[in-house]
Amino acid sequence: MALMEDPLGRPSSTSVPPAFLLVQAPPEEYITQAVERRLRLMEHELARRQARNLRLGRQRPGSVQTLCSPQPQPASTTHDHGQQHGQQHGQQQKQQQQKQQQKQQQLPLTAPAARATNTSTGSLHQPVSEAPPSEMRFSKVQARKDFSGTWLDASGVSLVLLQQGSVVTETSSGEASCGLAIRHELTMFGNIGTMTDDAIRWSDGQVWTRQIGQ
Repeated sequence: MALMEDPLGRPSSTSVPPAFLLVQAPPEEYITQAVERRLRLMEHELARRQARNLRLGRQRPGSVQTLCSPQPQPASTTHDHGQQHGQQHGQQQKQQQQKQQQKQQQLPLTAPAARATNTSTGSLHQPVSEAPPSEMRFSKVQARKDFSGTWLDASGVSLVLLQQGSVVTETSSGEASCGLAIRHELTMFGNIGTMTDDAIRWSDGQVWTRQIGQ
């Protein structure tokens, strides 16, 4: 039976809509993968927050106790914690001042030596380094911004990491492992690692050191 159309050429209400207008439910396999992916992301986020809280707790004494035991403490205990925190802060300031004084004392000694090395003429009459110091410093900073390089764990095993964008891969162990890097934090091997200078401190307590020159 032919469909009835109105004078404007529009189909009647009894016509079947086209296939692209029908809502189709996604396959069960896709739903399962989406749920598993969301659970993994939630676990990574929970582990990252726990590691951050532990790191903040080590930096600020007494913060872990405040989070774990919100009950009010006696005034004497609070006063003792304040004194200890003040003493530790004072000691840290003294150590920083001593380090700055040592650096200032070493500058007059290292500057003439550096000038003498650069201006001295050897058998080849060439500078020690072909690249200017500013470029060398820039290249080192650029090279150490990511997790690429050879790292040595606590047991003496060398692992080679390669970062491309936010994806970090490790194949030196014989099996390819992948991780996700966000700025100076790396989620890999079921842990979260934070890169500081030439070391990676993992949430399980391990510390990896970068092998310079690798």
